[in-house]
Amino acid sequence: IHVGSTNVESFWWNWEAQRLFVRFLDGSLYAYENVPLSVAVKFIETDSPGRFVWNVLRADGYAYRCLEKGTRKNPKAQVIRKHP
Repeated sequence: IHVGSTNVESFWWNWEAQRLFVRFLDGSLYAYENVPLSVAVKFIETDSPGRFVWNVLRADGYAYRCLEKGTRKNPKAQVIRKHP
């Protein structure tokens, strides 16, 4: 799923392994282990995917590993937010 973020490009969740994959704008790919569906749904619903990675996935101690190093230089996000 592609997201509107200044840091995160896309993500997907593997239900069998309960693994959340996050691709960042620089091209790096991380896998977060033992992420339940409820957390994956909250990731979809968040206003700030980048902040969610730091404040929920990493702060709550989900194990993660880098699968691919980022190679893109100076990524530029195009974020469109809908305001009420």
